[in-house]
Amino acid sequence: MYNPEMFSPMLLEKYSKWSEEYTEYLLSEKFDGYRALYYNGVFRSRARNLYRAPEWFTKGYPKDVLLDGELFVERGGFSVVASTLKKKIPVDDEWKRVKFMVYDLPLSDKNYTERYHDLKELLGASQTQTEIKTAFATKFKSMYLVKQYKLESNEQLMKFYTIIIQKGGEGVVIRDSNSKYIKRRTKKVLKLKPSHDAEAVVTGYEMGDGKYTGLLGSLQVNWVTPPSKTNLKASFTVGSGLTDIERKNYTTLFKLGTVIKVKYMELSEENIPRHPVYLGKVPVEYLH
Repeated sequence: MYNPEMFSPMLLEKYSKWSEEYTEYLLSEKFDGYRALYYNGVFRSRARNLYRAPEWFTKGYPKDVLLDGELFVERGGFSVVASTLKKKIPVDDEWKRVKFMVYDLPLSDKNYTERYHDLKELLGASQTQTEIKTAFATKFKSMYLVKQYKLESNEQLMKFYTIIIQKGGEGVVIRDSNSKYIKRRTKKVLKLKPSHDAEAVVTGYEMGDGKYTGLLGSLQVNWVTPPSKTNLKASFTVGSGLTDIERKNYTTLFKLGTVIKVKYMELSEENIPRHPVYLGKVPVEYLH
């Protein structure tokens, strides 16, 4: 039985580094919205606060079933969904943009693979293409089921992460496919997302190998304005986020001295960013 005043949702730990045990995990996009628990016409935050949705938004939703997910508008649209949810009287035109991205069944005692299968059946998840490629459409117009991908390697994880960040997403989530729903913070579900961005100047090039043989592998860079006062002269490389065209035409597109924007998770003690991703070049007019 669900008691909203007593229920505690599962909370994510931060991803640290790759482990072979993660080959038993699933991979999905982390949507940039508001965590929401839905039950019988009511959305609540993880702190049990109400989100007042219009009645039409949840029309036909499953009854007597607790759904865990995210109220989301679009990548980079966190401020939009925040403004929508904070209104005591919901505005229909604003809620027409909101999507409920479902990923779990908290009251089920099954493992995640089984819970996810049940969600597909319950929501009538469709394999047909939607505007959100990392989610399935369902039989409910405003509801989507978050896609889960089998995680096989660190390379796959970082490639998926890079694509999501490049497209303006918040990050990714990996979860143990064999885990039960745990009503507290757990290492069975991990989030990987960049926390910071900063500017760096191109100082050199490293050529690639494998599929990037003959192309740029990564840019050698130094911080323009170091994020930390320690080791101000720290240098590092950025390869993730570069397109094949950029790798081919790097001497023209990234002349020495070019300033780029880099997004990353956190800094090491040596002021080196973990999992840096190239976001784009910084126009000269913004540097003065």
